Amino acid sequence: MLLLGGALSLLGVSCGGDLPVAGPAELSAETGSGSDGGDGGNDALSSTQSTTGSGVSATSEPGTSGAGSTPTGDAVPATSFDVTVDSASSGTFDRRLLGTNVPAWLARDRFMSRGFQNELLASGATMVRMPGGSWSNTYRWLACEQQSQADGCFYVTSARPTDFIDLLQAVDLPGMWTVSMLDTAQSAAALVAFFNGDPGDNRVIGVDRDGVDWKTVGEWASLRAEHGNPDPYRITLWEIGNEVYGGRPEVGGTDCDTFGWEDVWTCDGADYMVGDDAHDGFIDIREAMLEVDRGIEVGVVGTTDGASWSNWSNEVIFAGGGSYDFYSLHDYGFSASPSGADAVRRPSRSWETIMTDVRELTSSPIAVTEYNLVSFEAGDTERATTRAMNALYSVELIGQLAEQGVSIANQWNFANGTTTTTKTDYGLVDADTFSRLPAFYSLALWSRFGEVLFDVRADDESADALGVYASRRNDTAITVMAVNRSRDAVELNLAIEGGEGGLAVVSTELATADLDSFDVTWNGRTNPAGNLGDIGGTLFESDSPSFTDVLPPYSATLFEVDELG
Repeated sequence: MLLLGGALSLLGVSCGGDLPVAGPAELSAETGSGSDGGDGGNDALSSTQSTTGSGVSATSEPGTSGAGSTPTGDAVPATSFDVTVDSASSGTFDRRLLGTNVPAWLARDRFMSRGFQNELLASGATMVRMPGGSWSNTYRWLACEQQSQADGCFYVTSARPTDFIDLLQAVDLPGMWTVSMLDTAQSAAALVAFFNGDPGDNRVIGVDRDGVDWKTVGEWASLRAEHGNPDPYRITLWEIGNEVYGGRPEVGGTDCDTFGWEDVWTCDGADYMVGDDAHDGFIDIREAMLEVDRGIEVGVVGTTDGASWSNWSNEVIFAGGGSYDFYSLHDYGFSASPSGADAVRRPSRSWETIMTDVRELTSSPIAVTEYNLVSFEAGDTERATTRAMNALYSVELIGQLAEQGVSIANQWNFANGTTTTTKTDYGLVDADTFSRLPAFYSLALWSRFGEVLFDVRADDESADALGVYASRRNDTAITVMAVNRSRDAVELNLAIEGGEGGLAVVSTELATADLDSFDVTWNGRTNPAGNLGDIGGTLFESDSPSFTDVLPPYSATLFEVDELG
């Protein structure tokens, strides 16, 4: 993610000026948007309960039982749509789609704050990508572990690998790590040993091309133990490099675009894979990492089509020969602040095409390791990432990723800080107060969804206004996510195909009166803090395997459906 202004502003330093806003054609590979309209701790919010699972309390509304259940709210529907859930069909909703990013510039004090940890849990996030976007390419893990700025760590306050372990342990979440493209293969292998190794492991890592002896696996596992973590905290998902195709030409060469932002040594996809006389490439780095732990998976940096960014992905795929475990993409919908209407419709209009293009490149698992609404902070002059439109955008995007078979997704990012130029914020929470931004509620809503996907059939006329996703969460419960993208209320007539009896339904509603608002409501409460499970949804019953409800304008509603005994 190109967020140097925002990332560094949190630490009170300048990044040397604002970066230009690229047009849609320039960003098509990174964002996949084509031309969709541009492209310390505060414990006051502590909550020890997560929003995951089925423990949502419900309040029964008068007059909401029977086959034609009374719609919730006061909105009058402009349109009625019929939707059928085929409960015999199946796919997978991978829980790793609810990942986020936690960057090193937030530092240990925030990581160890109860407020930070509790909000991370309450968001419904299922995985944490580290150490932080563009920082990943220049983050020298050992220097930061030793907190030595002189040896290459940005600042002595930057989070260490140990701090990330401590955070992951505190919240009991798995992690993903992006290895620096400036490191050698042996340095990357030593980092795997630091996280995953055993202090008694005497396997030799060896001397790198720069003459540095990286000793044994046990050497780095012992360093982890010395810093407070005697047992491994295994990181199983790894990437090599962040947005390498976006390198700066003064360091990456003539294949880089003039507005490049990453401090990497090449923008050539083949060089990235095989290296050159002075640098190790992906293949050698991955193999050295696997020598330490054969159980890890290592992802390659990709784009949404083969030819963009100087033919990057075509070269990566050809030179790589399949020597990668997953294919990593970043997706930012727009390069500048969009209208709310464009924002909420972009995922449904774009992702089928994006995945068709990606599947022409690779059949490997797909990971969207960064996503958000606007790519360049300098372009988000209207602070769209902090508005209600981003909540609905994120809900719809996760649904589309699931529907298109994506395995992993990481929202960018859990906490960021206010950016230097436009004062926008890419976080789910404020970096200092941990107060929730609208997009926070998107992951929280999806955290109640099930794991087995069902096919959904809907009226053709509903395609632009309505997005519906369905799943089975356990042996009895079906969950349905319904997104109303329109400014009018919509009547949803939903039938469970194959159902035989009546239904008990609890609805949880995320909505906004205005996509440009900085506020959203969760079951009618504006920007609620604390445990969202304590804010009851609406309970109603139907005497048949179908029900009717009204979806308010600009809303996402999660229906938890159980058959009546």
